[in-house]
Amino acid sequence: MARTLQEQREAGKRLGKRPRKVDARTLRLASYLDFTKLPALPASQDWYSKVAAFGMDGNDSVGDCVIAGCNHGILQQSTYASTPKSATEQQCLDQYFALTGGADTGLVIGDTLKYWKNTGLFPFKDKNTAYASVDPTKLDEVKYTILLYGYCMAGISLPDVDTFGPWLQVQGPPDLANGHDIILVGWDDAKQVLYVVTWGEVVQMSYAFFNAYVAAAAAQGEAWIILDIDWINAQGQSPGGVDLPTLQTDIAVVTSGPPVTPVPTLTLTASAMNVAAGDQVTLTWASANATDVVGAQTLAGDYPLSGTLAVTVEATTTYALTASGPGGSVTEAVVVTVGPQPNPNPPKPTNWGLVIGIAVAVIAVAIVVYFAVKGG
Repeated sequence: MARTLQEQREAGKRLGKRPRKVDARTLRLASYLDFTKLPALPASQDWYSKVAAFGMDGNDSVGDCVIAGCNHGILQQSTYASTPKSATEQQCLDQYFALTGGADTGLVIGDTLKYWKNTGLFPFKDKNTAYASVDPTKLDEVKYTILLYGYCMAGISLPDVDTFGPWLQVQGPPDLANGHDIILVGWDDAKQVLYVVTWGEVVQMSYAFFNAYVAAAAAQGEAWIILDIDWINAQGQSPGGVDLPTLQTDIAVVTSGPPVTPVPTLTLTASAMNVAAGDQVTLTWASANATDVVGAQTLAGDYPLSGTLAVTVEATTTYALTASGPGGSVTEAVVVTVGPQPNPNPPKPTNWGLVIGIAVAVIAVAIVVYFAVKGG
């Protein structure tokens, strides 16, 4: 059973990572790694001891662990790169509620990283240079992220036992309702532990615990690398095996949304819609944003993107073409009907006005003649 809100409050440690979103556009760190250029992993790494103190950042009272994790990352990288920088607790809370719309609902890591990249976090509008997904099932990839960039952000699904620590022994299955955001800032192979920043302190997490509650498929965990150009420059590396220029270009495309691919359009007309059996009709079509045009049944086959075709119609027939392209497909059809044709020389309608006029004239003449004869 997931930890209740009351239990979290009593522990002074709130949870708040919402389930990850699966997005095919998400960039993968492995796509930019050149393992031939990477240094050998050391037996241990410490990217945290110079930080004076990591703050709770409001995560004892609300589920802003994702915002707290971002602030911890900013503090960690700025401490080692130049001058320590971080948001205050109130600024963290303000940023959290700005992103949730005022409700204590937690956040999705991927969405928050995108906002961080495009808009910036906190009043000082800190922006990450780029970000990419790290494969949590490959511990070496996680370690390289820590080694080269100071930390690796991770989303964990904590168990219902020892939810708030210690995180050394595997204690049952992961609970997706116990989602939490952490940053990994070091490791020690001799102790088989990772060093994790959470709830304002650095704690140990065993490799086994990480594998069970982040890397395991059932945990639906996630891991992220956040790139900061200031960190890269401070370390004097290019950055050691990561193709940064390509990654920056790709992230600009992904975070601005998928490219808009126009949907194909197609028009199809017939020179006549009602004909006699055996008549010839000309079909005319034109397409746009298409790579091919095909017909079916009576028009089976491939056709140019635009053109005309003369067809002989023996019976009522439906003619259909489909235009396809990267943006999808569209089908248009026309129906040519075979049936009785109008008489080319139809009888002229009776002009009753003329008929009546003539009749009146004839009668008038007859009357005049009659009286003339009688009078004579």
